[in-house]
Amino acid sequence: LLSRCVERGDFAVLTPLLEQLRGSGEAALAGARRAHALAARNAQADMAKVLAAHLIVELSFAGNAQYRQSDYNAAIRRYEEAINLCEESQGVAEDAGRDMSDASTQQNVTRLRYNLARALHRLDRWSEAREQATAVLRLDPAYLNAYALRAQAAMAAFDWAGAKADW
Repeated sequence: LLSRCVERGDFAVLTPLLEQLRGSGEAALAGARRAHALAARNAQADMAKVLAAHLIVELSFAGNAQYRQSDYNAAIRRYEEAINLCEESQGVAEDAGRDMSDASTQQNVTRLRYNLARALHRLDRWSEAREQATAVLRLDPAYLNAYALRAQAAMAAFDWAGAKADW
């Protein structure tokens, strides 16, 4: 149904349909992915943007739920997909000459990267957790939890100087 909306360029049906699909699970995510890919292939930038925004929110919620259930690998996949969509959306906007200093996009990427770092940390993937925490701090130097997480990952890797620098 989402793909039909894209094929017809029907925003009037697409928008309320996406609202109804919020939190509907894997099948709804798969349909939104297909519709997003179709919109991107057909150069329907506005449709792709709406679908990407929906997917980012849904993937974030799904990743958070999987994190709470200690399914860290699944959470990582969700966060990475959402980050890729955010960055893809930024690239499309930059190619179209639009300013991508959008605060909400930067906030989304910051939170997604922090959540990704937390999930990586839980799986003892210290180096990757530190990389993601560093990326968070590049986006928002005042994100205090990212310093703490990076310090914890440094301690776990026996990098005492790195840990001390973040505390």
